[in-house]
Amino acid sequence: MVREQSMESFYYRLRESALASASSTPLLIFPSTSDVDSLCALKIIGHVLESDSVRYACYPVSSFKEIYRYAGPTLCSSSDEPITILLVNWGCNRDLRKVLDIGPSTCVFVVDSHRPIHLHNLSNKNDRVVVLYTRDDEHQADLAYEFDISALANAGDLNSDDEIEDDSDSEDENDSGSEEEDGGGSHGARKRRRVSEGSESDPVKLFRKLKKEYYFMGTFHGKPSACLMYELSHSLRKNRNELLWLACVALTDEFVHERLTDERYHAGVMELEQQINSSGNLDTITSVTLKDGTKVTAPDTSRIAYEDEPRLTLLQEWNLFDSMLCSSFVATKLKTWSDNGIKKMQLLLARMGFAREECKQKFQYMSVEVKRRMKDMFEQYLPEFGLTDFYYRGFLLLHGYSSKVSAADVVHGVMALLESSVVSDGSSASNHFGVAYDALSLNKLEKLEIGMKQGATINSQTR
Repeated sequence: MVREQSMESFYYRLRESALASASSTPLLIFPSTSDVDSLCALKIIGHVLESDSVRYACYPVSSFKEIYRYAGPTLCSSSDEPITILLVNWGCNRDLRKVLDIGPSTCVFVVDSHRPIHLHNLSNKNDRVVVLYTRDDEHQADLAYEFDISALANAGDLNSDDEIEDDSDSEDENDSGSEEEDGGGSHGARKRRRVSEGSESDPVKLFRKLKKEYYFMGTFHGKPSACLMYELSHSLRKNRNELLWLACVALTDEFVHERLTDERYHAGVMELEQQINSSGNLDTITSVTLKDGTKVTAPDTSRIAYEDEPRLTLLQEWNLFDSMLCSSFVATKLKTWSDNGIKKMQLLLARMGFAREECKQKFQYMSVEVKRRMKDMFEQYLPEFGLTDFYYRGFLLLHGYSSKVSAADVVHGVMALLESSVVSDGSSASNHFGVAYDALSLNKLEKLEIGMKQGATINSQTR
């Protein structure tokens, strides 16, 4: 079966295929260079593969042409040597069997949060592509389907040109007469009723109608790939707190870039909070005895915590004024790209009793009193300016008692490093991808700091 609904069975098939081809070619992993979730998922699946001694090679790509550059001759090869490919966070919405011209000895595995998935990739008849698409993810998506996707995929012909445009044209021709009769806002419901009534007599029309409805529901995102990979590592008992932190960052990435609804984000937060509480990372506290005999408690490792955070951009690494000015949440409400919008924001800060000079200081140097009053002042005055639901449940990585970093700030910093790969500065995109990849490591926070500073610079230039 090409659609794998179980993460464990998906991984077992991947590992078996990779080990079978390891003698000639290692597992080829092609992660997307367009989002932080891809990086997090790559780090987690890399840890799982390494623990099972599976050889792999990683090539960050942004198009199918780059895949051909790395593996083109072997993809469509008719030789008996098996080849295993893993696509991370891209490719599922294209007919991979056709686009990659996959040979009989090549098997492509896909972990991708983009929706919808091309029906040919989900068909049982397609034994060259394996997509991880769990039942929970299907039912908890932003757009729910009222039909069995697997049955719809299996009903199609893999050799047909199953592109959305061609299908929509044929449907328009079949339904042109009925559209004229219907008229008004009820024509969609009447068409659905007619198709339902005639489904037994004309299954071809029903298939075309459902396929059109499947594709035309629009694009959206499923569960973050890194969250799925963390669940895999947890079920295989290969999970660590560092991997849990990567899952938190991936979920925050989708929330920051508005790829999922608030309801689905809060559901994901509750799942990760349970993992945080059960992992014991909040209890890693040791007692330290000072020279004078005083005993104090101090964490001996990094810890993950969760608390309410404001919807502000890089606040911990910037200043309150610029962070509010560049926040998409504040900008869309106050229209801060205009002079009147900036005046509104200045009035808001004045109403809260925050001096402008204080707000333009780096946040870590701001008055402790201002920081303490900030949340109460925001909750009191922001609704007057149309800014409701300003705080959301976010994740923090704590280092002892002196340092902390927000998952949202990590997303902005790593994204800035990724986006720098499109700048023509003489270095290759893969090098920038490697820097962004390293910035997610807990022992290389200096690279993350560079990314967050770069993110603040980019936001200040584009506001």
